[in-house]
Amino acid sequence: MEASVNTLVQLRSKEWRNILPNCRALCIAASDATWQRVNMINGPYELSIVLANDKFVKKLNNKFRGKNNPTNVLSFPAAADSINMTGDIQSLGDIVLALETVLAESQENLSQHFSHLIGHGCLHLFGHDHIEEAEALAMEALEIEILKTLNIKNPYT
Repeated sequence: MEASVNTLVQLRSKEWRNILPNCRALCIAASDATWQRVNMINGPYELSIVLANDKFVKKLNNKFRGKNNPTNVLSFPAAADSINMTGDIQSLGDIVLALETVLAESQENLSQHFSHLIGHGCLHLFGHDHIEEAEALAMEALEIEILKTLNIKNPYT
């Protein structure tokens, strides 16, 4: 099944462009690879990815998760019962990344870590989680498969 997702990328922190000039292309490639793997999209759909800084993500993390610290990626699935006011295109949700946290975590290759987090965030939009060990292992296995299609090595080894 061909994924039909329009990925919108907003640069809330312009530093993303300086640090990762191909960030938009990486967002699209990683999200498309995820949709192909989960094979649950028959679209059309829209995905919003916000590339922000730690300060912005800290506020969101505190407001929606009660955690007063930044995190690498937050996912906000679209409400299943939301009213589609824009026409034919439904939203899958929003993914937000925090620049400083992502940079601090990236040990070898920023582009690969970034792509991993986009795929990770997309999986959260479909209800995948890593709270319980079995869930975490299943989610990691999906991430490894998705990253392999992008020629990115297993980040868990």
